[in-house]
Amino acid sequence: MGFFRHTGKKVEVTLEEEILRDVWFPATVVEDLGNNRFLVEYKELQRVSIDHLHIRPSAPQFTVTSFGLLEKVDAFYDFGWWSGVITKKLTDSRYVVYFKQTNKVKEFSHLELRPHVEWKDDGWFTTRQVSN
Repeated sequence: MGFFRHTGKKVEVTLEEEILRDVWFPATVVEDLGNNRFLVEYKELQRVSIDHLHIRPSAPQFTVTSFGLLEKVDAFYDFGWWSGVITKKLTDSRYVVYFKQTNKVKEFSHLELRPHVEWKDDGWFTTRQVSN
């Protein structure tokens, strides 16, 4: 957890609102507030105090040439990484992704997707083998 303590550190944060649970927003640590709380800046200069359970390092960059049908992915929209499942492969490296949180589907280009990642026990885990 020490990597959060540095001002200017790039991280991802999740909020406690029900619809935003499991959505990770890129953010920057502004200040260590003590007691495992941090002031972070995200989403076009919005600042929020967040506890250590809702913060993780920025995810690594992945080199992925394509995604498979029903593969779990993270899709970037509305300023954050939303967890979803690919339900359709389209032409020109485009995909349709279903989001359980909102019960909606949305179309994405390959560049707006990454393999689904989780931060556990101070390490990154993904369900697929990728080079990073």
